[in-house]
Amino acid sequence: MPFDTTSKDLLQRGSTPGNLPSAKRIRSWMLDSAQGILLKGWRGHAWVTMEGDPCDHLLGPGMEIQFFGPGLLVAEALEVTTLFDWTLES
Repeated sequence: MPFDTTSKDLLQRGSTPGNLPSAKRIRSWMLDSAQGILLKGWRGHAWVTMEGDPCDHLLGPGMEIQFFGPGLLVAEALEVTTLFDWTLES
């Protein structure tokens, strides 16, 4: 499922779409212990962090990063044109 930060249907913390600067475009997932997720970058960059992972990650064009639950995963677009998609795995 693609996540295009130029669209109006973004998940944004504490705001309605369009009220946050482009650097605050956020998508999050709560993964249970049987779930994984694969993120793939298409355009721009996203900062990605996973609960329990001591490292933060930078997702860029052509990159893939896989995470496994349990925990909260957060991806924040760093440019207004950032585009990435994800596949949930169970």
